[in-house]
Amino acid sequence: MGQLPRARLPRARRNAFTPAFFKPLVSHLGYRASGSKNVVIKSAPGVRQARIVRMNKLGMDASLVVPLHAGGNDFGDWLHGDFSALTEPGTYRAAIAFQLFSGMAQATHSGSQSSQNAQQTSLDAWSRGIVEAWSQDFVVSEKPWDDTMRKMMGYYQAQRCGASPHGYNTPCHTGPIARSDGRAAKPITGGWHSADDHVRDVPEILHGMFGLLQLAETRPDLAAELNAFDELRWGNDYFLSLQDPRGYIYFGVFTKDYYGTANSWDTSYFELRMQPHLARLYRTLEPQYAAKCLAAAQRCFAYWEGERGGDWASSKYVYELGTACYAAAQLYRCTGSAEYRGHARTLAEQLMALQNPDGFWPERAAGDLDPRRDYNLLIARGVYQAYAPLGLSAVAEAMPTDAAAPRWRASLERFADGFAAFFATANAFGMLPYYIFRDAATPQVRTRGGKSYRYFLDPSHTAIDIPGSSTIPWQTGNQSTTAGFGVALCAIGRLLGQDAPRHLAQRQLDWILGLNPFDSCQILGLGRNNPVTYPPLDFMPPVPAIVGAGLQGACGDDADEPQMVGGYYGSGEYWLPPHSWILGLMATLSA
Repeated sequence: MGQLPRARLPRARRNAFTPAFFKPLVSHLGYRASGSKNVVIKSAPGVRQARIVRMNKLGMDASLVVPLHAGGNDFGDWLHGDFSALTEPGTYRAAIAFQLFSGMAQATHSGSQSSQNAQQTSLDAWSRGIVEAWSQDFVVSEKPWDDTMRKMMGYYQAQRCGASPHGYNTPCHTGPIARSDGRAAKPITGGWHSADDHVRDVPEILHGMFGLLQLAETRPDLAAELNAFDELRWGNDYFLSLQDPRGYIYFGVFTKDYYGTANSWDTSYFELRMQPHLARLYRTLEPQYAAKCLAAAQRCFAYWEGERGGDWASSKYVYELGTACYAAAQLYRCTGSAEYRGHARTLAEQLMALQNPDGFWPERAAGDLDPRRDYNLLIARGVYQAYAPLGLSAVAEAMPTDAAAPRWRASLERFADGFAAFFATANAFGMLPYYIFRDAATPQVRTRGGKSYRYFLDPSHTAIDIPGSSTIPWQTGNQSTTAGFGVALCAIGRLLGQDAPRHLAQRQLDWILGLNPFDSCQILGLGRNNPVTYPPLDFMPPVPAIVGAGLQGACGDDADEPQMVGGYYGSGEYWLPPHSWILGLMATLSA
Protein backbone atom coordinates (compact mmCIF):
# COMPACT_ATOMS: atom_id res chain seq x y z
CA MET A 1 0.00 0.00 0.00
CA GLY A 2 1.09 3.55 -0.56
CA GLN A 3 1.54 6.25 2.04
CA LEU A 4 -1.04 8.77 3.12
CA PRO A 5 -0.09 12.40 2.41
CA ARG A 6 0.09 14.68 5.42
CA ALA A 7 -2.77 16.84 4.17
CA ARG A 8 -6.20 15.85 5.48
CA LEU A 9 -9.27 15.39 3.29
CA PRO A 10 -11.63 18.38 3.13
CA ARG A 11 -14.22 18.53 5.90
CA ALA A 12 -17.81 17.99 4.75
CA ARG A 13 -21.04 18.89 6.50
CA ARG A 14 -23.35 16.03 7.43
CA ASN A 15 -25.79 15.18 4.61
CA ALA A 16 -24.36 17.99 2.50
CA PHE A 17 -23.24 15.64 -0.26
CA THR A 18 -24.79 16.47 -3.66
CA PRO A 19 -23.72 14.63 -6.82
CA ALA A 20 -22.87 16.47 -9.99
CA PHE A 21 -25.54 14.55 -11.88
CA PHE A 22 -29.17 13.62 -11.60
CA LYS A 23 -29.77 10.17 -13.03
CA PRO A 24 -30.90 6.70 -11.97
CA LEU A 25 -28.03 4.77 -10.40
CA VAL A 26 -27.74 1.07 -11.20
CA SER A 27 -25.08 -1.62 -11.07
CA HIS A 28 -22.78 -1.04 -14.04
CA LEU A 29 -22.12 -4.75 -14.45
CA GLY A 30 -25.71 -5.89 -14.31
CA TYR A 31 -27.90 -8.17 -12.26
CA ARG A 32 -28.58 -11.87 -12.02
CA ALA A 33 -31.98 -12.70 -13.50
CA SER A 34 -33.07 -14.62 -10.41
CA GLY A 35 -31.45 -12.21 -7.94
CA SER A 36 -32.13 -8.91 -6.25
CA LYS A 37 -32.13 -5.70 -8.35
CA ASN A 38 -32.03 -2.11 -7.13
CA VAL A 39 -32.12 1.44 -8.43
CA VAL A 40 -31.34 4.63 -6.49
CA ILE A 41 -32.01 8.24 -7.48
CA LYS A 42 -31.29 11.55 -5.80
CA SER A 43 -34.47 12.79 -4.15
CA ALA A 44 -36.36 15.52 -6.07
CA PRO A 45 -39.84 17.04 -5.81
CA GLY A 46 -42.49 14.92 -7.49
CA VAL A 47 -40.26 11.91 -8.19
CA ARG A 48 -42.13 8.85 -6.96
CA GLN A 49 -41.37 6.11 -9.49
CA ALA A 50 -38.87 4.85 -12.04
CA ARG A 51 -39.30 2.99 -15.31
CA ILE A 52 -37.22 -0.04 -16.25
CA VAL A 53 -37.21 -0.37 -20.05
CA ARG A 54 -35.91 -3.22 -22.17
CA MET A 55 -33.76 -2.02 -25.06
CA ASN A 56 -34.01 -3.63 -28.51
CA LYS A 57 -32.02 -3.13 -31.70
CA LEU A 58 -34.73 -0.72 -32.75
CA GLY A 59 -36.57 1.03 -29.97
CA MET A 60 -37.65 -0.36 -26.64
CA ASP A 61 -40.29 -2.56 -25.06
CA ALA A 62 -42.98 -1.61 -22.59
CA SER A 63 -41.65 -0.57 -19.24
CA LEU A 64 -41.88 -1.89 -15.69
CA VAL A 65 -42.93 0.84 -13.27
CA VAL A 66 -41.02 0.69 -9.97
CA PRO A 67 -42.18 2.64 -6.89
CA LEU A 68 -39.46 4.69 -5.19
CA HIS A 69 -39.25 5.11 -1.44
CA ALA A 70 -37.17 7.45 0.68
CA GLY A 71 -34.13 5.79 2.22
CA GLY A 72 -32.34 6.81 5.37
CA ASN A 73 -30.61 10.16 5.11
CA ASP A 74 -27.05 9.04 5.71
CA PHE A 75 -25.22 10.35 2.60
CA GLY A 76 -28.13 12.73 1.90
CA ASP A 77 -31.67 12.34 0.61
CA TRP A 78 -32.06 9.51 -1.89
CA LEU A 79 -34.88 7.32 -3.18
CA HIS A 80 -34.62 3.54 -3.56
CA GLY A 81 -36.56 1.17 -5.78
CA ASP A 82 -36.53 -2.63 -5.98
CA PHE A 83 -37.22 -4.25 -9.35
CA SER A 84 -36.35 -7.84 -8.43
CA ALA A 85 -39.65 -8.89 -10.04
CA LEU A 86 -37.99 -8.39 -13.43
CA THR A 87 -36.45 -11.74 -14.37
CA GLU A 88 -36.42 -11.71 -18.19
CA PRO A 89 -32.83 -11.65 -19.54
CA GLY A 90 -31.98 -8.69 -21.70
CA THR A 91 -30.43 -5.23 -21.88
CA TYR A 92 -32.27 -2.55 -19.93
CA ARG A 93 -32.22 1.09 -18.90
CA ALA A 94 -33.78 2.88 -15.95
CA ALA A 95 -35.53 6.24 -16.34
CA ILE A 96 -37.10 8.79 -14.04
CA ALA A 97 -39.27 11.76 -15.00
CA PHE A 98 -38.88 15.06 -13.14
CA GLN A 99 -39.80 18.73 -13.44
CA LEU A 100 -36.86 20.61 -15.00
CA PHE A 101 -38.56 23.91 -15.95
CA SER A 102 -41.95 25.57 -15.72
CA GLY A 103 -43.16 24.45 -19.14
CA MET A 104 -44.98 26.15 -21.98
CA ALA A 105 -48.14 28.20 -21.65
CA GLN A 106 -50.21 25.64 -23.55
CA ALA A 107 -49.74 21.93 -24.08
CA THR A 108 -49.33 20.86 -27.69
CA HIS A 109 -51.22 17.58 -27.30
CA SER A 110 -54.10 16.44 -25.18
CA GLY A 111 -53.62 13.78 -22.61
CA SER A 112 -55.81 11.30 -24.48
CA GLN A 113 -53.91 11.73 -27.72
CA SER A 114 -50.49 11.50 -26.12
CA SER A 115 -51.31 8.26 -24.37
CA GLN A 116 -51.57 6.57 -27.77
CA ASN A 117 -48.10 7.45 -28.94
CA ALA A 118 -44.77 7.42 -27.06
CA GLN A 119 -43.34 10.31 -29.04
CA GLN A 120 -46.37 12.48 -28.46
CA THR A 121 -46.30 11.52 -24.79
CA SER A 122 -42.73 12.78 -24.62
CA LEU A 123 -43.68 16.02 -26.36
CA ASP A 124 -46.62 16.53 -24.04
CA ALA A 125 -44.37 15.99 -21.01
CA TRP A 126 -41.86 18.47 -22.41
CA SER A 127 -44.57 21.05 -22.88
CA ARG A 128 -45.16 20.80 -19.12
CA GLY A 129 -41.44 21.05 -18.30
CA ILE A 130 -41.07 17.37 -17.50
CA VAL A 131 -38.00 15.51 -18.80
CA GLU A 132 -36.63 12.00 -18.31
CA ALA A 133 -33.17 11.14 -17.01
CA TRP A 134 -31.83 7.78 -18.16
CA SER A 135 -29.25 5.37 -16.86
CA GLN A 136 -26.74 3.69 -19.14
CA ASP A 137 -27.51 0.18 -20.35
CA PHE A 138 -27.27 -2.70 -17.91
CA VAL A 139 -27.74 -6.42 -18.44
CA VAL A 140 -29.96 -8.94 -16.71
CA SER A 141 -28.81 -12.55 -17.15
CA GLU A 142 -28.15 -15.66 -15.12
CA LYS A 143 -24.37 -15.21 -15.32
CA PRO A 144 -23.79 -11.46 -15.57
CA TRP A 145 -20.41 -11.42 -13.78
CA ASP A 146 -18.60 -14.44 -15.22
CA ASP A 147 -16.49 -12.33 -17.57
CA THR A 148 -15.70 -9.96 -14.70
CA MET A 149 -14.48 -12.87 -12.57
CA ARG A 150 -12.29 -14.05 -15.45
CA LYS A 151 -10.65 -10.63 -15.50
CA MET A 152 -10.31 -10.64 -11.72
CA MET A 153 -8.43 -13.92 -11.96
CA GLY A 154 -6.08 -12.13 -14.33
CA TYR A 155 -5.15 -9.76 -11.48
CA TYR A 156 -3.65 -12.64 -9.52
CA GLN A 157 -1.66 -13.77 -12.53
CA ALA A 158 -0.36 -10.27 -13.28
CA GLN A 159 0.66 -9.78 -9.64
CA ARG A 160 2.58 -13.04 -9.36
CA CYS A 161 5.99 -12.64 -7.78
CA GLY A 162 8.92 -14.77 -8.92
CA ALA A 163 9.66 -16.47 -12.22
CA SER A 164 6.05 -16.85 -13.33
CA PRO A 165 5.29 -16.68 -17.08
CA HIS A 166 2.30 -14.44 -16.24
CA GLY A 167 3.66 -11.80 -13.84
CA TYR A 168 3.81 -8.30 -15.30
CA ASN A 169 7.42 -7.88 -14.10
CA THR A 170 8.59 -11.47 -14.40
CA PRO A 171 11.07 -12.68 -13.35
CA CYS A 172 11.17 -10.58 -10.20
CA HIS A 173 12.51 -10.96 -6.65
CA THR A 174 14.20 -14.27 -7.38
CA GLY A 175 17.45 -13.50 -5.54
CA PRO A 176 18.27 -13.89 -1.85
CA ILE A 177 16.10 -11.85 0.55
CA ALA A 178 17.85 -10.39 3.61
CA ARG A 179 16.31 -11.43 6.93
CA SER A 180 15.46 -8.98 9.67
CA ASP A 181 16.98 -11.26 12.31
CA GLY A 182 20.41 -11.17 10.66
CA ARG A 183 20.42 -14.79 9.55
CA ALA A 184 21.64 -15.79 6.12
CA ALA A 185 19.69 -14.37 3.19
CA LYS A 186 17.89 -16.85 0.96
CA PRO A 187 15.46 -16.73 -1.98
CA ILE A 188 11.79 -16.50 -1.03
CA THR A 189 9.75 -16.79 -4.21
CA GLY A 190 6.09 -17.04 -5.04
CA GLY A 191 3.02 -15.32 -3.69
CA TRP A 192 1.52 -12.16 -5.12
CA HIS A 193 2.34 -8.49 -4.91
CA SER A 194 -0.27 -6.92 -2.68
CA ALA A 195 -0.81 -3.67 -4.56
CA ASP A 196 1.55 -1.48 -6.58
CA ASP A 197 4.47 -1.63 -4.17
CA HIS A 198 5.83 -5.20 -4.47
CA VAL A 199 4.88 -5.92 -0.84
CA ARG A 200 4.29 -9.59 0.03
CA ASP A 201 3.59 -9.49 3.76
CA VAL A 202 1.22 -12.19 4.91
CA PRO A 203 -1.40 -9.94 6.63
CA GLU A 204 -2.10 -8.33 3.25
CA ILE A 205 -1.74 -11.07 0.66
CA LEU A 206 -2.84 -14.23 2.48
CA HIS A 207 -6.44 -13.08 2.20
CA GLY A 208 -6.05 -13.35 -1.57
CA MET A 209 -6.58 -17.07 -1.02
CA PHE A 210 -10.11 -16.44 0.23
CA GLY A 211 -11.49 -15.16 -3.09
CA LEU A 212 -9.99 -18.10 -4.97
CA LEU A 213 -11.29 -20.63 -2.43
CA GLN A 214 -14.74 -19.07 -2.47
CA LEU A 215 -14.74 -19.28 -6.26
CA ALA A 216 -13.77 -22.95 -6.09
CA GLU A 217 -16.41 -23.61 -3.41
CA THR A 218 -19.37 -21.86 -5.01
CA ARG A 219 -18.56 -21.90 -8.74
CA PRO A 220 -16.53 -25.06 -9.40
CA ASP A 221 -17.39 -24.83 -13.10
CA LEU A 222 -15.72 -21.45 -13.48
CA ALA A 223 -12.87 -22.40 -11.14
CA ALA A 224 -12.10 -25.41 -13.34
CA GLU A 225 -12.22 -23.29 -16.50
CA LEU A 226 -9.79 -20.78 -14.97
CA ASN A 227 -7.57 -23.42 -13.35
CA ALA A 228 -8.03 -21.82 -9.95
CA PHE A 229 -6.00 -24.58 -8.28
CA ASP A 230 -2.88 -23.53 -10.19
CA GLU A 231 -3.29 -19.97 -8.90
CA LEU A 232 -4.03 -21.17 -5.37
CA ARG A 233 -0.91 -23.30 -5.38
CA TRP A 234 1.27 -20.46 -6.67
CA GLY A 235 0.25 -18.31 -3.75
CA ASN A 236 0.05 -21.06 -1.17
CA ASP A 237 3.52 -22.46 -1.78
CA TYR A 238 4.85 -19.09 -0.64
CA PHE A 239 2.80 -19.24 2.57
CA LEU A 240 3.85 -22.81 3.30
CA SER A 241 7.49 -21.80 2.90
CA LEU A 242 7.02 -19.21 5.67
CA GLN A 243 5.84 -21.66 8.31
CA ASP A 244 8.11 -22.10 11.30
CA PRO A 245 8.60 -25.71 12.50
CA ARG A 246 6.69 -24.73 15.66
CA GLY A 247 3.62 -23.99 13.53
CA TYR A 248 3.30 -20.23 13.25
CA ILE A 249 3.81 -18.21 10.09
CA TYR A 250 6.37 -15.50 9.55
CA PHE A 251 5.34 -11.98 8.61
CA GLY A 252 6.83 -12.36 5.13
CA VAL A 253 8.50 -10.02 2.68
CA PHE A 254 7.35 -6.50 3.41
CA THR A 255 9.83 -4.40 1.48
CA LYS A 256 12.15 -5.53 -1.27
CA ASP A 257 14.74 -6.94 1.13
CA TYR A 258 12.91 -7.58 4.40
CA TYR A 259 11.98 -10.98 5.83
CA GLY A 260 9.97 -10.57 9.03
CA THR A 261 9.71 -13.31 11.63
CA ALA A 262 6.77 -12.11 13.72
CA ASN A 263 4.24 -14.74 14.80
CA SER A 264 1.21 -12.47 15.01
CA TRP A 265 -2.47 -13.27 14.69
CA ASP A 266 -2.89 -12.43 11.02
CA THR A 267 0.08 -14.53 9.97
CA SER A 268 -1.04 -17.65 11.80
CA TYR A 269 -4.79 -17.73 12.20
CA PHE A 270 -5.29 -16.74 8.60
CA GLU A 271 -2.83 -19.36 7.42
CA LEU A 272 -4.75 -21.79 9.60
CA ARG A 273 -8.05 -20.64 8.13
CA MET A 274 -6.95 -21.07 4.50
CA GLN A 275 -5.09 -24.39 4.65
CA PRO A 276 -7.91 -26.71 5.80
CA HIS A 277 -10.34 -25.03 3.40
CA LEU A 278 -7.97 -25.73 0.50
CA ALA A 279 -7.38 -29.29 1.77
CA ARG A 280 -11.11 -29.99 1.95
CA LEU A 281 -11.84 -28.67 -1.55
CA TYR A 282 -9.00 -30.49 -3.30
CA ARG A 283 -8.54 -33.70 -1.28
CA THR A 284 -9.99 -35.74 -4.16
CA LEU A 285 -8.40 -33.96 -7.14
CA GLU A 286 -5.03 -33.21 -5.48
CA PRO A 287 -4.76 -35.61 -2.51
CA GLN A 288 -1.02 -35.26 -1.84
CA TYR A 289 -1.07 -31.48 -1.84
CA ALA A 290 -4.27 -31.43 0.23
CA ALA A 291 -2.59 -33.65 2.83
CA LYS A 292 0.36 -31.23 2.98
CA CYS A 293 -1.99 -28.30 3.55
CA LEU A 294 -3.92 -30.14 6.24
CA ALA A 295 -0.73 -31.02 8.12
CA ALA A 296 0.35 -27.36 8.02
CA ALA A 297 -3.03 -26.30 9.40
CA GLN A 298 -2.85 -28.83 12.22
CA ARG A 299 0.62 -27.65 13.26
CA CYS A 300 -0.57 -24.05 13.21
CA PHE A 301 -3.69 -24.84 15.22
CA ALA A 302 -1.71 -26.75 17.83
CA TYR A 303 0.65 -23.80 18.27
CA TRP A 304 -2.10 -21.23 18.71
CA GLU A 305 -4.19 -23.39 21.01
CA GLY A 306 -1.16 -23.52 23.26
CA GLU A 307 -1.00 -19.72 23.37
CA ARG A 308 -3.36 -18.73 26.17
CA GLY A 309 -3.29 -15.03 25.41
CA GLY A 310 -4.30 -13.14 22.33
CA ASP A 311 -2.34 -11.02 19.92
CA TRP A 312 -3.23 -7.78 21.71
CA ALA A 313 -4.08 -8.76 25.27
CA SER A 314 -4.43 -11.62 27.75
CA SER A 315 -7.55 -12.89 25.98
CA LYS A 316 -8.47 -13.47 22.37
CA TYR A 317 -10.47 -10.79 20.57
CA VAL A 318 -13.27 -10.99 18.03
CA TYR A 319 -10.92 -11.00 15.05
CA GLU A 320 -8.97 -13.94 16.46
CA LEU A 321 -12.06 -15.85 17.55
CA GLY A 322 -13.84 -15.34 14.22
CA THR A 323 -10.95 -16.68 12.16
CA ALA A 324 -10.37 -19.49 14.68
CA CYS A 325 -14.02 -20.55 14.41
CA TYR A 326 -13.70 -20.74 10.64
CA ALA A 327 -10.47 -22.73 10.94
CA ALA A 328 -11.82 -25.21 13.50
CA ALA A 329 -14.94 -25.77 11.41
CA GLN A 330 -12.85 -26.49 8.31
CA LEU A 331 -10.54 -28.81 10.26
CA TYR A 332 -13.54 -30.69 11.58
CA ARG A 333 -15.01 -31.03 8.09
CA CYS A 334 -11.64 -32.33 6.83
CA THR A 335 -11.00 -34.84 9.60
CA GLY A 336 -14.27 -35.58 11.40
CA SER A 337 -12.19 -35.39 14.58
CA ALA A 338 -13.98 -34.95 17.89
CA GLU A 339 -11.05 -32.80 19.00
CA TYR A 340 -11.72 -30.16 16.35
CA ARG A 341 -15.45 -30.42 16.92
CA GLY A 342 -14.84 -29.55 20.55
CA HIS A 343 -12.56 -26.67 19.62
CA ALA A 344 -15.16 -25.31 17.21
CA ARG A 345 -17.89 -25.48 19.86
CA THR A 346 -15.76 -23.75 22.50
CA LEU A 347 -14.62 -20.99 20.16
CA ALA A 348 -18.20 -20.40 18.96
CA GLU A 349 -19.35 -19.97 22.56
CA GLN A 350 -16.55 -17.49 23.26
CA LEU A 351 -17.42 -15.54 20.12
CA MET A 352 -21.12 -15.38 20.96
CA ALA A 353 -20.30 -14.09 24.43
CA LEU A 354 -18.81 -10.97 22.82
CA GLN A 355 -21.84 -10.21 20.64
CA ASN A 356 -23.87 -7.11 21.51
CA PRO A 357 -27.66 -7.53 21.92
CA ASP A 358 -28.15 -5.62 18.63
CA GLY A 359 -26.22 -8.32 16.79
CA PHE A 360 -22.93 -6.54 16.12
CA TRP A 361 -19.57 -7.81 17.38
CA PRO A 362 -17.37 -5.19 19.03
CA GLU A 363 -13.69 -5.91 19.43
CA ARG A 364 -14.07 -7.07 23.04
CA ALA A 365 -16.64 -7.14 25.80
CA ALA A 366 -15.72 -3.76 27.28
CA GLY A 367 -13.68 -0.82 26.06
CA ASP A 368 -12.56 0.04 22.56
CA LEU A 369 -9.06 -0.66 21.36
CA ASP A 370 -6.79 2.07 20.06
CA PRO A 371 -5.34 0.86 16.74
CA ARG A 372 -3.17 3.90 16.14
CA ARG A 373 -0.03 2.16 17.36
CA ASP A 374 -0.72 -1.32 16.06
CA TYR A 375 -0.43 -2.23 12.40
CA ASN A 376 -2.00 -5.66 12.88
CA LEU A 377 -5.09 -4.28 14.62
CA LEU A 378 -5.55 -1.53 12.05
CA ILE A 379 -5.51 -4.05 9.19
CA ALA A 380 -7.89 -6.30 11.12
CA ARG A 381 -10.36 -3.51 11.83
CA GLY A 382 -10.32 -2.11 8.29
CA VAL A 383 -10.35 -5.40 6.38
CA TYR A 384 -11.52 -8.39 8.42
CA GLN A 385 -14.64 -7.22 10.28
CA ALA A 386 -16.76 -9.86 8.57
CA TYR A 387 -14.96 -12.82 10.11
CA ALA A 388 -17.09 -12.78 13.27
CA PRO A 389 -20.39 -13.68 11.53
CA LEU A 390 -18.56 -15.65 8.85
CA GLY A 391 -16.67 -17.77 11.39
CA LEU A 392 -19.81 -18.54 13.40
CA SER A 393 -21.64 -19.38 10.16
CA ALA A 394 -18.90 -21.88 9.32
CA VAL A 395 -19.33 -23.64 12.67
CA ALA A 396 -23.13 -23.74 12.32
CA GLU A 397 -22.84 -25.15 8.81
CA ALA A 398 -20.25 -27.78 9.78
CA MET A 399 -22.20 -28.98 12.86
CA PRO A 400 -25.92 -28.49 12.08
CA THR A 401 -27.14 -31.16 14.53
CA ASP A 402 -25.01 -30.05 17.48
CA ALA A 403 -26.98 -29.32 20.65
CA ALA A 404 -25.74 -25.72 20.52
CA ALA A 405 -26.65 -25.24 16.83
CA PRO A 406 -29.99 -23.47 17.58
CA ARG A 407 -28.11 -20.92 19.69
CA TRP A 408 -25.56 -20.34 16.92
CA ARG A 409 -28.31 -19.77 14.39
CA ALA A 410 -30.11 -17.42 16.80
CA SER A 411 -26.89 -15.42 17.16
CA LEU A 412 -26.57 -15.14 13.38
CA GLU A 413 -30.22 -14.16 13.14
CA ARG A 414 -29.56 -11.32 15.59
CA PHE A 415 -26.78 -10.12 13.31
CA ALA A 416 -29.04 -10.24 10.23
CA ASP A 417 -32.28 -8.98 11.80
CA GLY A 418 -30.65 -6.59 14.26
CA PHE A 419 -27.45 -5.00 13.04
CA ALA A 420 -27.82 -5.59 9.29
CA ALA A 421 -31.54 -4.83 9.00
CA PHE A 422 -31.21 -1.70 11.15
CA PHE A 423 -28.50 -0.15 9.03
CA ALA A 424 -30.00 -1.33 5.74
CA THR A 425 -32.52 1.47 6.22
CA ALA A 426 -30.06 4.10 7.50
CA ASN A 427 -28.99 4.95 3.95
CA ALA A 428 -30.71 4.44 0.60
CA PHE A 429 -27.87 2.26 -0.68
CA GLY A 430 -28.22 -0.42 2.00
CA MET A 431 -24.51 -0.25 2.80
CA LEU A 432 -23.45 -1.48 6.24
CA PRO A 433 -21.07 0.42 8.54
CA TYR A 434 -17.66 -0.96 9.31
CA TYR A 435 -17.76 -0.23 13.04
CA ILE A 436 -20.06 0.62 15.96
CA PHE A 437 -18.57 2.55 18.87
CA ARG A 438 -19.65 2.30 22.48
CA ASP A 439 -18.25 5.65 23.53
CA ALA A 440 -20.13 8.97 23.36
CA ALA A 441 -20.73 10.54 19.98
CA THR A 442 -17.96 12.78 18.61
CA PRO A 443 -17.85 15.03 15.53
CA GLN A 444 -16.24 12.13 13.63
CA VAL A 445 -18.95 9.59 14.45
CA ARG A 446 -22.55 9.26 13.25
CA THR A 447 -25.41 8.54 15.64
CA ARG A 448 -28.73 6.82 14.99
CA GLY A 449 -31.04 4.92 17.31
CA GLY A 450 -28.66 5.28 20.22
CA LYS A 451 -25.74 3.84 18.23
CA SER A 452 -22.49 5.61 17.32
CA TYR A 453 -20.93 4.35 14.13
CA ARG A 454 -18.89 5.03 11.00
CA TYR A 455 -19.16 3.66 7.49
CA PHE A 456 -15.54 4.48 6.73
CA LEU A 457 -12.27 4.09 8.60
CA ASP A 458 -11.58 7.04 10.87
CA PRO A 459 -9.00 9.18 9.02
CA SER A 460 -7.26 10.01 12.29
CA HIS A 461 -6.11 6.38 12.62
CA THR A 462 -2.39 6.03 12.10
CA ALA A 463 -0.26 2.93 11.59
CA ILE A 464 3.13 3.57 13.15
CA ASP A 465 4.24 0.01 13.94
CA ILE A 466 4.88 -1.44 10.49
CA PRO A 467 7.81 -3.87 10.43
CA GLY A 468 10.59 -2.77 8.12
CA SER A 469 8.98 0.56 7.26
CA SER A 470 9.04 4.15 8.41
CA THR A 471 6.20 5.64 10.40
CA ILE A 472 3.28 6.44 8.09
CA PRO A 473 -0.36 7.46 8.45
CA TRP A 474 -2.75 5.01 6.81
CA GLN A 475 -6.26 4.92 5.41
CA THR A 476 -8.25 2.56 3.23
CA GLY A 477 -11.59 2.57 1.45
CA ASN A 478 -14.58 0.53 2.55
CA GLN A 479 -14.66 -2.24 -0.07
CA SER A 480 -13.28 -4.99 2.18
CA THR A 481 -15.90 -4.42 4.86
CA THR A 482 -18.71 -3.98 2.33
CA ALA A 483 -17.92 -7.12 0.36
CA GLY A 484 -16.98 -9.10 3.48
CA PHE A 485 -20.31 -8.45 5.16
CA GLY A 486 -21.95 -9.43 1.86
CA VAL A 487 -20.26 -12.84 1.95
CA ALA A 488 -21.29 -13.31 5.59
CA LEU A 489 -24.91 -12.38 4.82
CA CYS A 490 -25.02 -14.96 2.03
CA ALA A 491 -23.84 -17.64 4.45
CA ILE A 492 -26.41 -16.57 7.05
CA GLY A 493 -29.24 -16.53 4.52
CA ARG A 494 -28.32 -20.03 3.39
CA LEU A 495 -28.21 -21.33 6.98
CA LEU A 496 -31.49 -19.70 8.03
CA GLY A 497 -33.31 -20.41 4.77
CA GLN A 498 -34.06 -16.68 4.37
CA ASP A 499 -33.89 -14.49 1.25
CA ALA A 500 -33.50 -11.11 2.98
CA PRO A 501 -29.82 -11.51 3.98
CA ARG A 502 -28.88 -12.50 0.44
CA HIS A 503 -30.82 -9.54 -0.98
CA LEU A 504 -28.88 -7.23 1.34
CA ALA A 505 -25.65 -8.92 0.26
CA GLN A 506 -26.52 -7.99 -3.33
CA ARG A 507 -26.80 -4.35 -2.27
CA GLN A 508 -23.23 -4.50 -0.95
CA LEU A 509 -22.09 -5.71 -4.37
CA ASP A 510 -24.22 -3.06 -6.09
CA TRP A 511 -22.37 -0.33 -4.18
CA ILE A 512 -19.04 -1.71 -5.43
CA LEU A 513 -20.24 -2.09 -9.02
CA GLY A 514 -21.35 1.50 -9.40
CA LEU A 515 -24.59 1.96 -7.49
CA ASN A 516 -23.03 4.57 -5.23
CA PRO A 517 -23.19 8.38 -5.02
CA PHE A 518 -20.29 8.68 -7.48
CA ASP A 519 -21.75 6.39 -10.17
CA SER A 520 -18.31 4.78 -10.01
CA CYS A 521 -17.48 1.12 -10.58
CA GLN A 522 -14.72 -0.02 -8.26
CA ILE A 523 -13.19 -2.67 -10.52
CA LEU A 524 -10.50 -1.15 -12.68
CA GLY A 525 -11.21 -1.02 -16.41
CA LEU A 526 -14.84 -2.14 -16.02
CA GLY A 527 -18.03 -0.14 -15.74
CA ARG A 528 -17.73 3.64 -15.68
CA ASN A 529 -16.06 6.43 -13.75
CA ASN A 530 -13.25 4.43 -12.14
CA PRO A 531 -11.26 6.71 -9.85
CA VAL A 532 -7.90 7.80 -11.21
CA THR A 533 -5.52 5.10 -10.03
CA TYR A 534 -2.79 5.78 -7.52
CA PRO A 535 0.57 6.45 -9.24
CA PRO A 536 3.26 4.24 -7.67
CA LEU A 537 5.97 6.22 -5.90
CA ASP A 538 8.42 3.42 -5.14
CA PHE A 539 9.97 2.51 -8.48
CA MET A 540 9.92 2.93 -12.25
CA PRO A 541 8.49 1.75 -14.54
CA PRO A 542 5.27 1.77 -12.52
CA VAL A 543 2.89 -1.11 -12.06
CA PRO A 544 0.46 -1.16 -15.00
CA ALA A 545 -3.27 -0.56 -14.81
CA ILE A 546 -4.52 -4.14 -14.38
CA VAL A 547 -8.01 -4.57 -15.85
CA GLY A 548 -10.17 -6.46 -13.37
CA ALA A 549 -8.32 -5.22 -10.26
CA GLY A 550 -10.48 -4.49 -7.22
CA LEU A 551 -9.94 -0.96 -5.88
CA GLN A 552 -10.06 0.23 -2.28
CA GLY A 553 -13.15 2.38 -2.86
CA ALA A 554 -14.53 5.46 -1.20
CA CYS A 555 -12.84 6.59 1.99
CA GLY A 556 -14.34 8.85 4.62
CA ASP A 557 -13.66 12.37 5.85
CA ASP A 558 -14.04 13.71 9.39
CA ALA A 559 -17.83 13.75 9.04
CA ASP A 560 -17.86 10.17 7.70
CA GLU A 561 -19.03 11.35 4.28
CA PRO A 562 -17.81 9.30 1.29
CA GLN A 563 -14.92 10.76 -0.66
CA MET A 564 -13.61 9.33 -3.93
CA VAL A 565 -10.21 10.94 -4.38
CA GLY A 566 -8.52 10.27 -7.71
CA GLY A 567 -4.82 9.46 -7.52
CA TYR A 568 -5.04 8.84 -3.75
CA TYR A 569 -4.08 5.36 -2.59
CA GLY A 570 -6.96 5.22 -0.07
CA SER A 571 -9.43 5.24 -2.98
CA GLY A 572 -7.66 4.62 -6.26
CA GLU A 573 -5.10 1.95 -5.46
CA TYR A 574 -5.86 -1.67 -6.20
CA TRP A 575 -5.18 -3.95 -3.26
CA LEU A 576 -5.46 -7.71 -2.78
CA PRO A 577 -7.73 -7.80 0.34
CA PRO A 578 -10.69 -5.90 -1.23
CA HIS A 579 -10.04 -7.62 -4.55
CA SER A 580 -10.36 -11.01 -2.87
CA TRP A 581 -13.48 -10.10 -0.88
CA ILE A 582 -15.17 -8.75 -4.05
CA LEU A 583 -14.34 -11.90 -6.02
CA GLY A 584 -15.65 -14.06 -3.18
CA LEU A 585 -18.92 -12.14 -2.96
CA MET A 586 -19.43 -12.12 -6.70
CA ALA A 587 -18.84 -15.87 -6.93
CA THR A 588 -21.22 -16.55 -4.03
CA LEU A 589 -24.03 -14.44 -5.46
CA SER A 590 -23.60 -16.02 -8.89
CA ALA A 591 -24.01 -19.56 -7.54
